[in-house]
Amino acid sequence: MNRTKTYLLIFLGCLGAFSLYAQKWAPVGVGFDRPPTLYTDTLNDLLYAGGQPKYTADSILIGGIGAYNGISVSPLNKGSSTCGFNFCSFAKVMQEYHGDLFVEARNETLDDTVNALGIARWNGHRWSSVGGGIRFDDTSSGGIWDMVVHDNKLHVAGSFRYAGNVLANKVATWDGVQWSSVDSDTSFWTEQSWIKTMAFYKDELYIGGLVRTEDKSIHDVARWDGSSWQPVETTFTMFDEGLIIDMIVYKGELYIGGFFLEPNSPGNFVARWNGTNWNRVGDGLRHSSGGGYVSKMEIVNDKLLITGMFDKAGDIPVDNIVTWDGLRWCTFDTTNSFVSQIPVDHFTYFRDTFYIETAEYLNGDTMNYFAKWDGSLDPVRCSKEYPLSISESEIFTENQEFRIYPNPANQELRVVLSQKSTEKLNWQVTDMKGRQYDLPVLPQSNDNQLKLNTAELNPGIYFIHINGEYARFGVVR
Repeated sequence: MNRTKTYLLIFLGCLGAFSLYAQKWAPVGVGFDRPPTLYTDTLNDLLYAGGQPKYTADSILIGGIGAYNGISVSPLNKGSSTCGFNFCSFAKVMQEYHGDLFVEARNETLDDTVNALGIARWNGHRWSSVGGGIRFDDTSSGGIWDMVVHDNKLHVAGSFRYAGNVLANKVATWDGVQWSSVDSDTSFWTEQSWIKTMAFYKDELYIGGLVRTEDKSIHDVARWDGSSWQPVETTFTMFDEGLIIDMIVYKGELYIGGFFLEPNSPGNFVARWNGTNWNRVGDGLRHSSGGGYVSKMEIVNDKLLITGMFDKAGDIPVDNIVTWDGLRWCTFDTTNSFVSQIPVDHFTYFRDTFYIETAEYLNGDTMNYFAKWDGSLDPVRCSKEYPLSISESEIFTENQEFRIYPNPANQELRVVLSQKSTEKLNWQVTDMKGRQYDLPVLPQSNDNQLKLNTAELNPGIYFIHINGEYARFGVVR
């Protein structure tokens, strides 16, 4: 190889190394005094950040919610009234509808004259109330945890009894003029229930959160079929309880993220529903502490971008941010900025740039809770590819103490131990609600195999537990 080519290769190698090194997290303006909620308004081309902003260089306090245009943050005028904690400090839910910004507001006096109960609207110039608000009673605002636009209507969910003068049951709809309820039976859910997230999938409304019915027929996730709430057959638990935090439709399936783990859930922190069955998302996400969760999911560049608190995605290390393309997990950030202990609960994608709420400091650099990624979202590390559905070749135990086939099963399931055991084989089969099934053992000639009769099992997802390990399998008919 001649000297010119050698120098060229060295130069290109150095350039690639510099480009990778240059990708880092950077602060956005002066930041906030608390982690903000972020929302991109694509119609008006603005990024809204709700939190408790710091003073700007000219000592002007941006109250409550700021509008970021890619260069600077401008306040959304709130008049001269005192900035209350729930609205000005947080504004945890925002949604554009009919050109206006709708915001979770709690009890607030807006522009000195308008009282907002639960929800407020910004038209680009002034704030206004929304049809009598979202309330627990005549004077107390209700809590809104999610807002979604579907079929030209704004749907809100959370913990409340009234939408305007309409009796609602934690879910209500605004059509631009008036409120209507989805279900007015306030005795259906337990008093402690609240809806954290919702999504429309195959023209039906799905809700998730800390959802419970008095008769315990519905748990964690529910589906509105047009006339009544229906269970979605599974549970989501981690330790003693679980929590559904976010939902999104991606590539024809409903993805659900939150605080849950196998074997008493259909996945680890994230799972997907095809309208009939629950399936894993790869091997899911995990955190080395034993805790962790998924907090937000959004489609960016045809990939599902997921944040929360986790340090492993499938078989690769990650740092609370990961993408899923339908077959594999990937990460674009290898800076180890979060040290896996700083969760990323809110993010948005604005003008081809990735913004997050974060800690006050990252790797010693001041971020003041608001940062952007100065770099590409192209993957630099990816997991193995996962099959689209349960297949005979997929082994679900991490230490591969045993394998199972055929998977999914029909009439029988065979379990092959990795080595012959001299101890008594303790096994059991459970479903995703933890219910046990006593399956008949079929005759077989090999001492390191177990053959189970699955003919009486209903179609669905099950787990087989053997000597402290478990594997997941499906049953089809």
